[in-house]
Amino acid sequence: MPFALPALLLMGVLFSPLQNNFVNGQINLMVVACCVLFLHYFVKNRPVLSAFWLATAIMIKLLPIMLVLFLLIRKRYRMIIYTGVFSLLFLLLPVLVVGDKLLDFNLSYVHSFLSAKLLGTHVDHARPLLSLQGVVACFSPALGLAAGTKIISMLFALAAIIGVEVALARMASPAREGRAFCAYLIGALLISPMPEKHHLVLLLPACALIGLKLCFDQQWRSKTMLALAAAFLVCFAVLPRFLQHSPSEFIALLILLVILGLAARQGTNSAALPPPETSLA
Repeated sequence: MPFALPALLLMGVLFSPLQNNFVNGQINLMVVACCVLFLHYFVKNRPVLSAFWLATAIMIKLLPIMLVLFLLIRKRYRMIIYTGVFSLLFLLLPVLVVGDKLLDFNLSYVHSFLSAKLLGTHVDHARPLLSLQGVVACFSPALGLAAGTKIISMLFALAAIIGVEVALARMASPAREGRAFCAYLIGALLISPMPEKHHLVLLLPACALIGLKLCFDQQWRSKTMLALAAAFLVCFAVLPRFLQHSPSEFIALLILLVILGLAARQGTNSAALPPPETSLA
């Protein structure tokens, strides 16, 4: 029962993207589950299982590929190799069903769906504004579609993630990995060239973590944290209902990153970090 209130709050905050997933038959909740299993086995120092679940998530949706950077920064090169091997195996599995037509199917998908959306020849006002590029395109479509803006938007997302990593560097505990993990999922939304409402369920781990901490950890209940949490709720759950195609959701993502970065001030845990790559074999 103590978790009933945080669970209800979580459902209320993410009601719109959750409903979007259920109505449209999306599988993003499975992607989130695979990502969480990746983190679970990463912290448990189980590299093969961790890589298996990350590869599974990437093969379902490309967005979790951002977590490869999570591994790269931690110098988990062997886990990256495992992830690549599993991804290749999953990519080739359809050969058992479609045979030598697999390449044709993939090329057709790239040309008919991915290329047009990745090139971004026009501004789609039905999409949420989750990236810096989307915000710029909202006010100036020509500038937003420029190649330079796309590059700057990607660099901005990477800089935001690295900023959280630097802020959490002082934390010597598995809690640091959980908070950084949430930041990378948010970063995947900031960097995505094809943002969709249903992708916002990737915020589930971050919202759950922050909600539980605010409810049960007194160290988190500072005026700053509460004010930021309230600002997030307004930008993410309230303003989009009244302001169509506004940058409020983009601002909400940045607020979550700031909260995760400030989390290092809210006490640290002395537990050891996962051992170096050599012990993950």
